Amino acid sequence: EHELKKLVATLQLTNDVVFTGRIAFNQIPIYFNMLDVLVNISDYESFGVSVIEAMACEKPVIVSNVGGLKEIVNSDDVGLKVDVGNTQQTANAIEKLMIDNELYNRISLNARKHVIENYNWENNLQTMINKYIKLVKN
Repeated sequence: EHELKKLVATLQLTNDVVFTGRIAFNQIPIYFNMLDVLVNISDYESFGVSVIEAMACEKPVIVSNVGGLKEIVNSDDVGLKVDVGNTQQTANAIEKLMIDNELYNRISLNARKHVIENYNWENNLQTMINKYIKLVKN
């Protein structure tokens, strides 16, 4: 954290970067709605809850093409994928979203729709229950 704060100061970004520390669960949407784009370029990610949360807030996402991230962002209609470690590709994707308002808006709306259709708590819970019932019967 200390090194990151030092870097932010060196780059003269102190008015643009917020170090929040831990955020209460009910405050998370406030912070997601401060974003223009969520960029999650992990080397490995089993699921990616933060990506789904950002998408639910109609924020376009850029993710690395790994693990659960590529499953959540299953098409360019709901977010953009980049290769792991490819900083140029990541920068290009950010720039693309910032320059192309139509693309930005289309992905934003599709992202929220994708979350509503695929990550509904009740539906997911029922799917899990049905799978357990099927396993028990076999």
